Amino acid sequence: LVFVVVNKSYQIYQCSFYLLFWRNYSKVDDMVLALLYLTTSSDAFATRAWKGLDLETLQRLHQKGYISDPMDKKPTLVLTEAGAQRSKELFLRYFGLEE
Repeated sequence: LVFVVVNKSYQIYQCSFYLLFWRNYSKVDDMVLALLYLTTSSDAFATRAWKGLDLETLQRLHQKGYISDPMDKKPTLVLTEAGAQRSKELFLRYFGLEE
């Protein structure tokens, strides 16, 4: 969700909803990690997910050690073992769906 703010000198700023109203970034990180579970696929080498989510949040998840560097040019990212497990746990907790 994006909205526009105009100041007195008519400069236009775009503001992301979660940046203004979600000050608890750890919850945002948890939700994004849970949503990554929806696009995961695993093979013998790694668990991958599409990286179409907010880049700042993906950077924080990378710093926490859950995913590979999101600045890579590939369209997918690799979830670490801990990241794949936590992603599944969070998805099941927040959305209550069974596999």
